[in-house]
Amino acid sequence: MPPPCPVYLFRSTGFAPSGDTVVSVAPLECVVAVYGNGGVIGEGGLSSSFGGAAAFKNDVSGEYFIGVWGSRNASRFRSKLRAHMQIAVMKEAPDARLAFWEAKKQNCAVSTPTLASLGGRHGQRHWSAACGPSSRIIVPALLASRRLTKHSPISPNTGMASVSS
Repeated sequence: MPPPCPVYLFRSTGFAPSGDTVVSVAPLECVVAVYGNGGVIGEGGLSSSFGGAAAFKNDVSGEYFIGVWGSRNASRFRSKLRAHMQIAVMKEAPDARLAFWEAKKQNCAVSTPTLASLGGRHGQRHWSAACGPSSRIIVPALLASRRLTKHSPISPNTGMASVSS
């Protein structure tokens, strides 16, 4: 019998204005076995199921951990993994940094948005609402470091925001 898949459950400051978001991630190969692959590193199946995904990378080993944020999503994520394989829940963050996260939305707000134009008190956290029905906006870890201003432009071609110096 193979060893249980480690599933990490922790809180992170990089996903919501409150800075206290529940995140659950597992090694890439465990997640791909259940949700399928695709996307940049293999997170496509998970992202399709949840409307987004987060990827963490251990720079020493090169290992990726992918998962979701939000307590309900994290619970659904772990339940489906548990239904397909034996898991071991680790109540800590993996030894990895946030590499990127992505979110999918259905309705277009504006064609060439800035972070401030996308609404909400914290536009930098709600800007993914500007993508189209088949669009995917990949948010590099630079966003999590909060080096963007409210008026950082988002390229309509790449979906990436430019960073202020």
